[in-house]
Amino acid sequence: MNTKNELCSLEQIYNFLLMRPYFHNYSQFEKLKEFFYEIHEMESGFFEVKNSYRFLGTFNGREKLIDSSHSPDFLDKSRFLQWVMHQINE
Repeated sequence: MNTKNELCSLEQIYNFLLMRPYFHNYSQFEKLKEFFYEIHEMESGFFEVKNSYRFLGTFNGREKLIDSSHSPDFLDKSRFLQWVMHQINE
């Protein structure tokens, strides 16, 4: 996928989540879980929280285990989205 388009899509999902009632009250873990659930590819049929801060799903057509234990703060939009881009394209 074109990196610009991909970043735009991730940003739309990010903004959508921020609009949810009470989303700002969620913990960092809960925000990450919601975000990765939304961006995983549904047709693969699974999304798992493996253990604290590890998410298994299909991202960009590949099964990936993403360790988010050292992710930037979710509310630091620019840093967070750049980090996500690196994680799903690595």
